[in-house]
Amino acid sequence: DNKTPRMTESLNLFEEICTSPALSQASIIIFLNKADLFREKLLRSPIGKYLPDYQGDGSFSHASEYIKVLFEQVGKKVFKELDQKRSMFFHFTTATDTRNVEAVFRDVQNVVLRATLKRAQLL
Repeated sequence: DNKTPRMTESLNLFEEICTSPALSQASIIIFLNKADLFREKLLRSPIGKYLPDYQGDGSFSHASEYIKVLFEQVGKKVFKELDQKRSMFFHFTTATDTRNVEAVFRDVQNVVLRATLKRAQLL
């Protein structure tokens, strides 16, 4: 709906994903796409206008870290309530940036390694 801020909608959807029984054993990789557009928007409009609790300097690094923390808080809260130990990985991406593939590959390797160690009861 047009009354709910998009960030609130995104965080609510993320919470639904985290609580999904079908994904209860899955690690989560979060892509926050269109980082280039976010950078541009920060130059035109302060993030505090949309997220009143934000206390940073308005730079891309501070604003993106703040958004990452919002998602982390939701995930950690859900995982604690469900007594689950799951990994979350975050990537601010631009769809046309080929370096994103390298970062995703590293995270997928990490997820596979953790799952293997968990199955072997070493983690």
